[in-house]
Amino acid sequence: RERCGGQGYLSCSRFGQIIGFGHAGVTAEGDNRVLMQKVAKERMLGMQSGKIKLASSQAPLTSGAWLREPNTLLHLFQARDSIQLTELARRMDTKAAASREAMFEVWMKEESDLIQSSATAYGEMVALKQTILAVDQIGGFLKDLCLLFALSRMERDMTFFLTSHLLTLEQGLEVSNVARELCASLSAHASELVDAFGIPEHLVSAPLAQDWRGFNESDNQGEVRPGLRHPAEFPLHTHGLNAIEAAANV
Repeated sequence: RERCGGQGYLSCSRFGQIIGFGHAGVTAEGDNRVLMQKVAKERMLGMQSGKIKLASSQAPLTSGAWLREPNTLLHLFQARDSIQLTELARRMDTKAAASREAMFEVWMKEESDLIQSSATAYGEMVALKQTILAVDQIGGFLKDLCLLFALSRMERDMTFFLTSHLLTLEQGLEVSNVARELCASLSAHASELVDAFGIPEHLVSAPLAQDWRGFNESDNQGEVRPGLRHPAEFPLHTHGLNAIEAAANV
């Protein structure tokens, strides 16, 4: 909504509807936090049993334009995954060895942050690895999109990468600079990226997603579709009412 300027405030742009629906969905279905606990537990047990082999926790060698090499970034993601999962297992062994009750207390009340970050790191590593495979097959500007995903995740977790000595301070600053450059270059392909979702035309009804320039040519009261010059011509958006309220008043 913030990126859409004034039209982001209009009810006909339908952001209000999707935000309300999204919040309801998160309340009803959860936000994957419980799933993250399951992921962290299964991987920790797999590592302890020897079924899961972790990658090196050492920072990869970097040179030249290393921030534009997907496989180098993947090595960083793998190192983060190894460090966090190993640390989680160490803490659980140290704090929760006494009993099952102690394990529950530590797992639920003391190490929740590390559990969530460990599972998230694993998920992001898998996502990056699979994206690299797609880049190798498809090519094009998908590589830049892959790089931007990786760098944006690194920016969000920069404290970890720096304190774990996977990146130097200078490299951390370089991550943000390259991310900005990728955003600028990918902006030219914004329409293609949106079209790639394959959203059927009959589902796209907001003026913002259609002829928004034509919509702005006249005073539409901010709440009607293109071609309708008075709120009374389209009651479902009259005076900012939502569809259900407006339909009940007609």
